[in-house]
Amino acid sequence: MIFIAYDVAIVMVWYMSMIGLPRQGFPGPLVSIVMPVYGVEKYLDEAVSDALAQTYRRIEVVLVDDGSSDSCPGKCDGWAAKDDRVRVIHQPNGGLSHARNTGMAAARGDYLYFMDPDDRIAPGLVQVCLDAARRYDADLVMFRFDTIAEDGSPLKSPYRHNEYNETVELPADQAIRLQVKGAIDSYFWAFLALRSTHLRQGFASPDGPQISDLALSANPICTSTRAD
Repeated sequence: MIFIAYDVAIVMVWYMSMIGLPRQGFPGPLVSIVMPVYGVEKYLDEAVSDALAQTYRRIEVVLVDDGSSDSCPGKCDGWAAKDDRVRVIHQPNGGLSHARNTGMAAARGDYLYFMDPDDRIAPGLVQVCLDAARRYDADLVMFRFDTIAEDGSPLKSPYRHNEYNETVELPADQAIRLQVKGAIDSYFWAFLALRSTHLRQGFASPDGPQISDLALSANPICTSTRAD
């Protein structure tokens, strides 16, 4: 299945004492789009193309080749040769969590967004997230997404699509409880957050496909003071 992230309907924001977004006339914050790559040669080019096509231009794309045995390593290097905003890390296979941690540690951005290599994103996604962060003084912004088949048709899935209609303010401990219960989704590819919220947790991400998103997304929530 493929996920499409939209640049509309910002649904939830987490707060803490964040770095100030730039004043008018100053460069905007750098956004790192971290993408773990393994066995996705069919989708990789579209995903990287979407990342580089963001209307917000001050981004870097960190591609972590996690020992992929298909054409992905060469595709990653090809993108880095074409666009100097792309950086590539090649490493032996260590799994999704390990690849995300590698990319997180290498990222230089003020904000981090973890994009899966078979996802598609709207051109304005990063800009709208940053606008929401500025408007609400937020350190984490979640967004709506849809699940689609390879032919672009809607696909029924067990994923909740973050279709919130209003902003709700929550203390961090309550947000964590709701996350564990499933009331707040734990998809690590469905929000943009300040890098400092991850740094406070020392890039800790336990290996294992079943707990990766929950463990990683809990980290920035734990360091916030309230959720909205």
